[in-house]
Amino acid sequence: MRASNIKTTSVGPGTYKRTFALVLTRSDDGETWLGNRTAEIDGGGKATDIFLVMGGSGITIDGFRLKNILYRGVGIHGGAAFSDDPVFNVATDPAVGNIVQNTEVSDISAPSGAAGDYSYWNSGGVVAEGVVPNTMIARNYFHDTNSMGARIGAERPGDDISGSSLDGNVVVNSMQVVSDGGAIYVQDEILNSVNISITHNYIYNFQGPSNNQGRGIYLDQSASNVTVTDNIIRAGPWGAEGAAAVILSGGSNNTVKNNIIDLGCNARTITAVFLMLPRGGANTPMAGNSFERNLVLSNFSGAQNTFFFNQEGYSYYCGGKIPPPKVAHNIYFNAAGGEEGDNGNCLSDAAPVHVNPRVSAVQYQIADGSSLLNAPVNFRPIHAGWGPDSVLPEAVPGACQAGAAGDRPWSPRVLRRWVRRLTPWR
Repeated sequence: MRASNIKTTSVGPGTYKRTFALVLTRSDDGETWLGNRTAEIDGGGKATDIFLVMGGSGITIDGFRLKNILYRGVGIHGGAAFSDDPVFNVATDPAVGNIVQNTEVSDISAPSGAAGDYSYWNSGGVVAEGVVPNTMIARNYFHDTNSMGARIGAERPGDDISGSSLDGNVVVNSMQVVSDGGAIYVQDEILNSVNISITHNYIYNFQGPSNNQGRGIYLDQSASNVTVTDNIIRAGPWGAEGAAAVILSGGSNNTVKNNIIDLGCNARTITAVFLMLPRGGANTPMAGNSFERNLVLSNFSGAQNTFFFNQEGYSYYCGGKIPPPKVAHNIYFNAAGGEEGDNGNCLSDAAPVHVNPRVSAVQYQIADGSSLLNAPVNFRPIHAGWGPDSVLPEAVPGACQAGAAGDRPWSPRVLRRWVRRLTPWR
């Protein structure tokens, strides 16, 4: 492909063993790699990455099954060397307009490295880091990862993640060991990026049984100009200190709107956090952030038992000196009759709506005539069609979905088997 006009490779059915990454560079610009839903690549617990795009642009990875990996199914790096990660600790060309779609990534071990090696934290199904504008991560299925589902980050001068999108992905059982990360994670310490979107993703269980600070969608370290809409974020059976469905940390002009947040029977997962902590480097004033017209479901009795930075019982938490974000017109419903919290330590919902939303317990479809669809909420229904071939999740069972009080928590192993039965290309 490097030496001709042919730029597409179609990989046939089968399981392929690799112990090191397939590295794609500027010489591979414009290539497309097709797995056709039948090509499985097994890293044997030794490969740091399966596909590694180092300064390549316009490359598409489509329709693979990637498993048993140390850190990343697909790693994308552009620009200056990233010293925190040995694989990315090399200067490359910019990596512009790369696409990862219709791909399944599972069983990422994310082992802790030597001092100064933060590869375990820079890990996930797809990780794009550095000068990586217009990265598209779409309709993938990330599951059973000790770290994140998908991560996009800008950390050094000149880094740029503008125009990047995460759309239609399914993330199940992420953040099972590593703490302080998210099923979907974006950061921008350089304050240089615009027009980033996180839309129509389905997230379930972003917290392991023995770690803490797992988050569903995490906009960290000044990530700004991000739109978060039409996502479904479901807490799993675990809830520890710092567990949150959505967290905004140090960024401005972020919009979180028209999402369904299901806290399930876990009374310890906080709805949303707005956090400004003192640290080195530039920081924005966290202006122009909003959390509006979201549906917050739950299914526990009694009071919520959230815990974040020594603050207990709140639905919203503010840390540091920040102008209050706009929090209004969110809908709250607890199917078990417990607390429908709309409060916070520095703000509460300015116009909360407490009604039965008449939402199905499996696919979160809103019944005709639901008050959610009318003013002042005007909620836009979120339609099915996540993951590869719009198959996942047809009906992922789990931890006490709102409206399904009889549901019981399923173990990750049982859940994985159940989801795979839904996926014909497996």
